[in-house]
Amino acid sequence: MRWIVLSILIGLFHASCDSVNTDQAEESALNQYQKTHTGTFAAETHSLNYWNSSLSISCTNENPVTFSFNNLNPAGVKNYYFNTVKDLPVSSVPWLQLNPSKTDLGYKVTGWSVPGSVNDIYTVHAWLKNSFNKGVYAGEANIVYDTETPVFNSVFNSASKTPTLSLSIRDLSLDPASIQITTGNHNLGDPGIACSGTFQLSEDNFTSCIPFLENPVFEKSSSDKFLNVVKIKANELAESTEYYFKIEGGISDCPGNVSNVSQTKTFVTADTGPPFIVSMKLSSNNSYSSSLAKPNDNIVLTFVANERLSETGAQDGLNNNHPRNSPKVDFWVKDSSIIHTVNAVRDSSDISGRTWIATVNASGQATWTSNTSTSGDNISYRIYEYWDLAKDANLVFSPNQGADNTSLPTDGSYITYDNVVPTLLSPRTLLTTNANYSNMFKVGETAYIDFVVDNESVYTPTVNIGGFDNTTITGGPISWKAEYTYNDNTTPDNNSIKARIDIVDLAGNTRSYDSDNTIIFDKTIRGLNPVTIISDNPVRNLVQGGQTHHYAKLNDNITLEFESDETIIVHYVSIGIDNVSSSIIQPQDSDNKTWKVNYQISNSSLADGDLSLIINFTDLVSNDNYSVDLTTNASIIKYDKTAPQLDNVSIRSNNANKWMAKKNDTVTLEFYANENLKNATIQCYSGSVSSTTSSNCAHSEIHLYGDDNSTTLVIPSLINSSDFSKYKASRVFTTVTPKT
Repeated sequence: MRWIVLSILIGLFHASCDSVNTDQAEESALNQYQKTHTGTFAAETHSLNYWNSSLSISCTNENPVTFSFNNLNPAGVKNYYFNTVKDLPVSSVPWLQLNPSKTDLGYKVTGWSVPGSVNDIYTVHAWLKNSFNKGVYAGEANIVYDTETPVFNSVFNSASKTPTLSLSIRDLSLDPASIQITTGNHNLGDPGIACSGTFQLSEDNFTSCIPFLENPVFEKSSSDKFLNVVKIKANELAESTEYYFKIEGGISDCPGNVSNVSQTKTFVTADTGPPFIVSMKLSSNNSYSSSLAKPNDNIVLTFVANERLSETGAQDGLNNNHPRNSPKVDFWVKDSSIIHTVNAVRDSSDISGRTWIATVNASGQATWTSNTSTSGDNISYRIYEYWDLAKDANLVFSPNQGADNTSLPTDGSYITYDNVVPTLLSPRTLLTTNANYSNMFKVGETAYIDFVVDNESVYTPTVNIGGFDNTTITGGPISWKAEYTYNDNTTPDNNSIKARIDIVDLAGNTRSYDSDNTIIFDKTIRGLNPVTIISDNPVRNLVQGGQTHHYAKLNDNITLEFESDETIIVHYVSIGIDNVSSSIIQPQDSDNKTWKVNYQISNSSLADGDLSLIINFTDLVSNDNYSVDLTTNASIIKYDKTAPQLDNVSIRSNNANKWMAKKNDTVTLEFYANENLKNATIQCYSGSVSSTTSSNCAHSEIHLYGDDNSTTLVIPSLINSSDFSKYKASRVFTTVTPKT
């Protein structure tokens, strides 16, 4: 009950005081909410600072407009009122009952309608109706109401070498931050850069772009609040040249209206004087180096002027013929009096018309036949008779002529012309690593050639040795060596290996040389044919299979003959148990292919039997040593130093008493030898091993003395037809009294 009474008392107290202290209470209440800041009472949009000033603006593209109040006490505000006029009888204004909403900075209310929805800059005044129904002035705010996107209008340039481009963009609240450009240094003749940014400048219709020199400066027109002037300083531009300026992408304004367009404008730079050449480049189509040239190469001069030049047969944009012909270029070598003149041709890929090309063929057009130095001489040139397209005030051509441009050895704009083919000095001898001979080799050995270029550098030569191109090349730039190792055992023998050397000088002049000589690759040692052996003993015997037995005894002479189809080196010859003296191993021709050995059997220690034979030799390149131990005609030497002995000798008659004989009895002698004896089957030959002339040899004789008192030769007969060691001989005695 106490708190109700108290409330009533307080209420009465207030009522009793109201008439007395009204002004004081009102002032106290206003202190709670009349705290908006004049000048910052603004529409709820961002503030924008221009790049070149500290000016801030408040902007919107919404209607009705939303305002923000700082330190507002909504409970103490009953109504709101906004107007562009400040001095108003507040007691009669149409108050608005608005519901404020809380923001980070205070409260916002939406309630002012833009008059006629006209884009403009408005100064808006605000009043608040407090809880005492009294209107209180809250302050003012400058509002930009802008619903239109920026429009690119035009571009202008100054006539200076580094012009300032002035762009006209119509918009009430252009946002400078939405404009991006690329800055950098750029000289006349430099290649363009990739096009990027909101503003782009180009001379080739945006195949490439030219960077700006500085960031833009923004200005508002003092007489037209919709006109924005953007000034951008460009790098030096060519005179009398059409350039392209583009706005690409989205340009926005303060409330966020975006112009997503691609707009391009063109302008022509002014002419301030005669043309001049800003860059020159001399090159060739030489396949080795564009700074060198040889006969039949094309020599190309590319030069860039500071402005478009007059061209033979060309017209300007108004279909007026250009006033002069295209530029001329003279070319010459060193201090040659032979000068070749060509007309330059505009490079069609450069739409600015500033790039020109002059081409001359080193043999077809320019007949520079006098020999240059071995390393070449410089090509010089002169550019002359070139004119610009300047016009007078009446737009009539009034061209200026540019000064002659002559290349200098110091400006780097020249190439070297070389019409002298490279030369190799003599000798050019192909050699091998064989230990015995420098002109032949075998598997695993190397053929090589050293050669020297005469006073000129060349690229690494190409050398073919014996049909192989994969040779190893070392040395340079003057002295060279090429070598190839024959490791492939399947490579065939070759008696005529040569080297072919191809050399190319730095300009591409070529020449081929063959080695002065040929060499021999020999991987095979061949056998001997024929190989024959014979003794000076006339006794020979032909046995089954065509084998020939030659007989020899102590102190007989042996002749060994052999032949190769290549030159050979004989290491030794062994006959029997002896290595014969090298002095009797004699070549029979100058090529050392045919050989003879005359050897006397004088070693009494030699045993009877077939004489062994060894011929050990190699070829000139020392392929593996080779031995021959047989003849090619199957001939052998039968050596016999021992006289035959009769082991069993008997004599008998056909008389009843075989130890007795009478007239007309037959006496028979039988004898057995310890070896075969010479017999009628053995022939005696004379002459060479191939001789077929023979005669009956004297063979074993039996002497039986009878009544003729003389020795009677009886030819023995074989007891057994196949055993030449057992013989018998018989005769009839015709006398009664024989001799004894």
